[in-house]
Amino acid sequence: MKKIYFLFAVLSAFVLRAQDSGKFRTDIELGYAIQSGANGYLFSIEPKFNIAEDMNVGLRITSTYFNTSVFDPAYLEQSDVNSGSIAVGGTFDYYFDDLTGGSFTPYAGAGLQYSVLSNDYTNDAEGKFGGLVRAGFEWGKLRVGAEYNVIPNSNYSDFYGTGTAYNATNSYIGITVGVFIGGGRW
Repeated sequence: MKKIYFLFAVLSAFVLRAQDSGKFRTDIELGYAIQSGANGYLFSIEPKFNIAEDMNVGLRITSTYFNTSVFDPAYLEQSDVNSGSIAVGGTFDYYFDDLTGGSFTPYAGAGLQYSVLSNDYTNDAEGKFGGLVRAGFEWGKLRVGAEYNVIPNSNYSDFYGTGTAYNATNSYIGITVGVFIGGGRW
C-alpha cells in the first residue's frame, strides 16, 4: 500500500501545475499574421513577472512584416508594398489552471501598446497607440495562441509628389507558437 501512495505522490508532482508568485519568465514567439489584404509574419519577446499564481504582467516587444498590394496613383496600377511595425506595450495574462489541473493550461490576456509603422511606399514612419486581446494554451513549456492587435488605420501620402493618399489597415490577427523560459514551477 505504501508503494501505491508513493507512486501517486510522484505522479502528482509531474501533473500538478502552478506558477510561482514573484518569479520572472520570458516568452519567445513566432507567428503568422493576417491583415486585411495582406499576410505576414511576427516575432515577439515578452519578459513577465508573476504577480500571483494565476496572473502575470509583461512588457511585450513585437515586430511584424507584411506584403500587400495597393493602387499606385503614379503608375495607375497595383504595386506590391512591404510594410512593418515595431510595437512595445504592457500586457496582463490570466491562467485557467484550475479548469485543467495538469500541464495543459488555457490563458486569456490583454494589453496596451505603442506601434511605429512604416512601409516602402512613403518616407514617413507613424506612431499609433492601440491594444491587443489574446487567448491560447500552454502545455509544458510550449505556448500556442491567437491574438487580435487593434491599431488605428493610417493615411499615407505618396512620395511621388502627386499628393494622392491611400488608407492602410494596421490591425491584424496573429497565430503564434513559442516557448517560455523561467517562471518558477509550471
